[in-house]
Amino acid sequence: MAAVAIVGWLAAHPRRGIEPRAVVLQGLALAIFAGAATEALILRMGDGTAGMAITWLSGTLNGVGWPEVARGAWLLLLMLPLLLAGRALDRLELGEDLARALGVRVALLRAGLGLVAAIVAAGAVALCGPMAFVALVAEPVGRLMSYGRPSPVAAMLAGAAFVTLADTLARAIAPAALLPTGLYTALIGAPVLILAVRRMARG
Repeated sequence: MAAVAIVGWLAAHPRRGIEPRAVVLQGLALAIFAGAATEALILRMGDGTAGMAITWLSGTLNGVGWPEVARGAWLLLLMLPLLLAGRALDRLELGEDLARALGVRVALLRAGLGLVAAIVAAGAVALCGPMAFVALVAEPVGRLMSYGRPSPVAAMLAGAAFVTLADTLARAIAPAALLPTGLYTALIGAPVLILAVRRMARG
């Protein structure tokens, strides 16, 4: 939550509000800073604890069972505002000025949905660690599924299918090694993201 607040504050413009490009750049800078701090903490750990931390940082579903599913069930309730925001996001695609003219409270919408999305993402990461490219793949693939329109439902389904596929491959290809699921999301996600962005650019 602190990271979201800092990025929002740094990326805000007095007249134009929050600028998407500034969000990306400030978020990238904050991520690099946080990554360096994480590496410093790992270097101070013992070998066993450091190994567990590195595995978790790769994103893994190993050892995740029904107790973890039960602890994460509350995230489904928080996702309801995101799933119901498709129409408002559709109007926001038209531009901030036109969206405001259509009755969308742009600043409140972005702040509210951003906060909810951050909590949901943080809850998921707390259970299984960060998995590379899931969010970056889910959004463009979800757009392709919904014919170019922003669809939280399609993005959610695409992300869930992507993680399930990666975990299935992790257990099928090297069951003895049981490599982290995040390794496979990165290997699959990078080319899928490139193809999806190229297709959207051509469209």
